[in-house]
Amino acid sequence: MKPQLQTIQVCFNFLKTDFVATIEFYIQNHASTGTAPSLTYPGDPGEPAEFVIEKIELRDDGKDNPPVLELPEWLDILIGESDLVNDAIQEFDWESRHDYDGEY
Repeated sequence: MKPQLQTIQVCFNFLKTDFVATIEFYIQNHASTGTAPSLTYPGDPGEPAEFVIEKIELRDDGKDNPPVLELPEWLDILIGESDLVNDAIQEFDWESRHDYDGEY
């Protein structure tokens, strides 16, 4: 059974046009924190969350009620592997596991 699909939105600027990507994904493995080194153990680095992107929808942000744009395969891959998307999903994973609502 697959975990529940989650959705985030990420803003992009491509060719001087603002776009909003709606990304549906699920987390395969949650991130883990690293362990500090000691006198006898070098410590372990943290591990990022592992995720699978199911669907990417791209819309022009400058229009009212814009249609979903058809993505060529190369652009779908480029968006899915971008640092913006990875960072947004890693942040989502951390916030969902720590009951963080975005406010201090």
